Amino acid sequence: GRLHAVDIRYDAPGPRDRLDSHTARVAAAAFDRHRVGDVLVFVPGAADVRRVTDRLGAPGALAGHVDVHGLAGSMGAADQDAALRPSPEGRRRVIVATDIAESSLTVAGVRIVVDAGLVKTLNLKELAKYTPPGAQEEVSIVLIPDVKFGDLSLKNVPATVQPLAAYGEALGGDTPGVIL
Repeated sequence: GRLHAVDIRYDAPGPRDRLDSHTARVAAAAFDRHRVGDVLVFVPGAADVRRVTDRLGAPGALAGHVDVHGLAGSMGAADQDAALRPSPEGRRRVIVATDIAESSLTVAGVRIVVDAGLVKTLNLKELAKYTPPGAQEEVSIVLIPDVKFGDLSLKNVPATVQPLAAYGEALGGDTPGVIL
């Protein structure tokens, strides 16, 4: 790959700034300051994507011909495709995304990145540990706060957390991570 010059700026939020309003304000300023290229904005979660997208998509929030798109794993394929599709000639894009786009894909046309610098994590409460019959490692039993499968919604579901390496052969080799 090629090396590119990177201009890093930090814009601290005010003591009463909300994440969505501050991030939208910084993204709009970056969009206005740079007249070429699309803007990719990283926020921690899907709800933040919706709030920042709503702010940036409001009339008068951005000057010029611009398409504002959200991008999150919970969005449908058509919406994700629309966010990744280049805008028509003469238009620019602002894509507000969770970290789904941070390491897993390249978004063509992006020249400006605004990162809120926050990430959501799932904190699971460990209930116990045990060693399954025939296993060499202990596994944790945790409570998952919300589980949704279509119309079915469950609260506080016990589950085990195991290294994916234990399933390496079935998955085609060593695989880092965990499986619930």
